Amino acid sequence: MYAITKELVNVGSTLSFKNQNLTPRHKYHVIEINDGFIRVVNDLLDPVLYPTDLFDIVELVIPADWVKVTYDGETFHLPMAFSHQYFFEDYFDRNIKNIRIYDEYLYLHFKLKRLSFF
Repeated sequence: MYAITKELVNVGSTLSFKNQNLTPRHKYHVIEINDGFIRVVNDLLDPVLYPTDLFDIVELVIPADWVKVTYDGETFHLPMAFSHQYFFEDYFDRNIKNIRIYDEYLYLHFKLKRLSFF
């Protein structure tokens, strides 16, 4: 699934933490859909949650290897590999297992490789 950032994603008063590391009119891989937000692989290859209004969704078909899960009343659509509760929170807390799962997914699905510190 893909999304393209809007032309004015980093202009003027819209520039904030929520839209850093995004390039205007760039195509990004979507790896999670949540109410009003999508998680994309940003310019630093990090899995960051951004408001959907920063993007034009190019492909809205949910991939076959994704699952629908509900935690604490919130529903998420995302790859099975990331579906355990708090996966991305643990990732950003530098959980080595989650970092490796994410890096492997990036390579297997998008042929992207990040520098690994582990």
